[in-house]
Amino acid sequence: MISPLMIAVILLAVGLAVIVLELFVPSGGILAVVAAAAIVGSVIAALMHEDRSLGMTFAVAEVAAIIGGLFLIVKWWPNSSIGRRIAPELPREDEILPENELKKLVGKVGYAKSMMLPSGAVVVEGRTVNAVSEGMAIDAGEAVKVIEVRGNRIVVRKVEIAEQKQPQRREDDLLSRPIEELGLEGLGESLT
Repeated sequence: MISPLMIAVILLAVGLAVIVLELFVPSGGILAVVAAAAIVGSVIAALMHEDRSLGMTFAVAEVAAIIGGLFLIVKWWPNSSIGRRIAPELPREDEILPENELKKLVGKVGYAKSMMLPSGAVVVEGRTVNAVSEGMAIDAGEAVKVIEVRGNRIVVRKVEIAEQKQPQRREDDLLSRPIEELGLEGLGESLT
């Protein structure tokens, strides 16, 4: 007959092997449940040994080994090939727009480039940026004021008529210029 301690060791080995398999074969948690059942069964089998102190020692050692193993997996897994595919590398500091650049827009007035339900694009000082309204819908073309910066998004509020200023016009936007500025005086004459 197999000793309960031998059954505990076998169940522990199976549980750890299934945990490693779960890292490389996504199963939607099914393998994790099997591994947890094997490990719990291992502890129960160890406690069924004749010498209760040996069973308790095995159970405590198993818990310590699992915690240590999980710590090593967390440290090693992001650098593995699957870990790099699932959790890609974070962007470097130079790839992110500096937050202080966005903070310069606080207090500035612009207009909504798209419908904001509650997020969308706004144009402030000639720059198009992603923004979030304070929870209310804002129609495209309505004036907005930057009130806060949260991470890489700005928070805007619809500007009341009393504080609304005409949004700044971009010099390279031909459609926003009056026709007189475009120098198209001769186009209105008859071609006959």
